[in-house]
Amino acid sequence: MTKVKQLKATAHSELLQVLHSGEISIHWAWRWSKAPSEKQREELRLYQDDRGVKKTIRLLVSRHRSKSLSTVSDLGNLAKQLSALEAKLGPITVAVVKASGRTVFLTEELSQALRLGFTTGVTAHMPTKQPLKQILSATRSHWDHPETRPAVRENFEKMINCRTPALGAEVFASETEEKLVYHTCKSRACPSCGQRATLLWQREQWTALPDIPYSGIVLTMPNVLWPFFRQNRQLLHDLPALAAAVIQQWVKTRYNARVLIVAVPHTFGRHLNFNTHLHVMVSAGGLNESEGRWVTPLRFDRRALMHMWRYAVITYLRAALKKGLLATKASTEELRVVLETQYERWWNVYVDHVRSKWHFLRYAARYVRRPPIAQHRFVKITEREVEFLTKDLKEKRVVTTHYLLEEFVDALAAHVPDRYRHAMRYFGLLAPGTKRTTSAALFALLGQIRRPRPQRLGWANSLRKYFGVDPLVDSCGQSMHWARRLKAVAS
Repeated sequence: MTKVKQLKATAHSELLQVLHSGEISIHWAWRWSKAPSEKQREELRLYQDDRGVKKTIRLLVSRHRSKSLSTVSDLGNLAKQLSALEAKLGPITVAVVKASGRTVFLTEELSQALRLGFTTGVTAHMPTKQPLKQILSATRSHWDHPETRPAVRENFEKMINCRTPALGAEVFASETEEKLVYHTCKSRACPSCGQRATLLWQREQWTALPDIPYSGIVLTMPNVLWPFFRQNRQLLHDLPALAAAVIQQWVKTRYNARVLIVAVPHTFGRHLNFNTHLHVMVSAGGLNESEGRWVTPLRFDRRALMHMWRYAVITYLRAALKKGLLATKASTEELRVVLETQYERWWNVYVDHVRSKWHFLRYAARYVRRPPIAQHRFVKITEREVEFLTKDLKEKRVVTTHYLLEEFVDALAAHVPDRYRHAMRYFGLLAPGTKRTTSAALFALLGQIRRPRPQRLGWANSLRKYFGVDPLVDSCGQSMHWARRLKAVAS
């Protein structure tokens, strides 16, 4: 009874309210009630934030299975490859390792040498009109093998075949001319296929989103953690959901509202390095469902979001490590030290507070279908090296970045998304299940008319609208019509 009496005498009203609802125990409420009123509210908010994020972490981790070692089924072929490799590199040492089971271990250097196959297939002269195609074609033996991620092989093959007879073509004709239009690859990694898709996406989102202010939030992490997500891509795919949980929990605790969230995971930096971060667009207002009103404006606290994001990522990695999901060269103890060290440092989080819907869509479009590197950035390509231009923000000037061909392909491959992984994720009031049930009510609450989804523009109409080019007019100004289709020709 002593704790109850103290709670009645000193506890903040919000603390008593969550205690009555059963959200916290008497013991925790009693401990916090000893502090000043504002400190009680702060402790309660931190507890609610941590609890909400932990629930998401448990759900995300439970979806994964622990990683197992890769296996080689044809040991005879492996022995032949090692024998050939020994003739090329010199003697290979065989060591006995005390380990249970029947397993053959290879060093990373040896494994990489086997994958390379001793040659890159680079020609002496490499034209640069379509540099990415030329690089991928010349280094096919480096990436086109079973050890490469299936998504990388599939997308690189598509990029090589983009706008070539290998994908087939449509033939259009007028009375005097014929035009051959090759099919495109539609790969998200292709620098030639993204712009039209992005413009069509903007058109659809313009009608789907309400006319309200939005905020842009960039969530980063220390570079020490980037390799964990590069080597464990199943964890990389969970970051958008983790970021949305952090933002939604913060808004719920401070404003008791739900917001519209669009998360865009990004893996590449300006130098084509692997740099894990997220661009998140959030509505600057939220729906208070219990009162049926729109709460605005929402002012996002950069420091508070940083603390929650840091806590969420480190807690998630610790949970993954505990469940055996984190594959890395470091020992368990070394990983624990790294995570503890990174939890104590400052993480950069950027908040751009108020944007219009159009500004929001233009900003998002830069990351939806943007390839890791644009064609125009290439300066020089030789039989061994690639040079391209990069904006150096520290030096505030354009610099030249150098890569060996194989290193460049490896760097590019790291940014190819796995199959069925979306470039943009929707949460909160924009989550697919929620949007179907609340979208009409949301527009009505805001006093806005819900626009119908626009009919998707075809190839010719979209080129006319967005690029001012009519592809179905010949050199004499006569209209052209579809004549026939050419089947794909094996490359």
